Amino acid sequence: MIDERDLNRAAEAIRADGVVVYPTETAYGLGVNATSENALKKLYALKQRAANKPTHIAVFDIEMANEYTIVDERARLLADHFLPGPLTLVLPSRRTLPRLLEEGASGTCGIRIPNHPIALELIRRANVPITTTSANSSGDTTPYTVSEVKESFGDAVADIDIVLDAGPLTHTPPSTLVSLVGAEPEILRQGPVSLADIMAVLE
Repeated sequence: MIDERDLNRAAEAIRADGVVVYPTETAYGLGVNATSENALKKLYALKQRAANKPTHIAVFDIEMANEYTIVDERARLLADHFLPGPLTLVLPSRRTLPRLLEEGASGTCGIRIPNHPIALELIRRANVPITTTSANSSGDTTPYTVSEVKESFGDAVADIDIVLDAGPLTHTPPSTLVSLVGAEPEILRQGPVSLADIMAVLE
């Protein structure tokens, strides 16, 4: 059971450019302050992730998303219908986040609102967007337990400041990734929410 002290310590770690493992409705995630380039460099080093592979961010609500990305009417409709939940919206960036989070010359950023009370409370207490990437080394299998997280990182687990252990998580596929940059929605990664689901809301 995760108590108040653990959540406060995790939020403090995020604000201090630390690294936190936290549960979501799809898997265990690795969270750092998404507005801090120093924290993002720690994350990329820990995951052994290529610098040209952007990481998406988790926000508390669509208004927080609008601080960092351009949230149009389509994004609001989808957020009202599916979020919090396993849908990541790729939106034009406002260019206020570190470049590690932006993709391509157009500058887009993936935004998600996790449907897990601990994840949402962590973001609320930290009061900054956090990264939402699986808590494993790049290329390893998706972690649904803390033991799988520790196995993936090995000795590098010492670089993680705090682990919020919610026990084994349900084996749920990663979130659907949909780009709203073009005239029509484009599925970049299929997950629990289908294109038909999305179009039914937008049409």
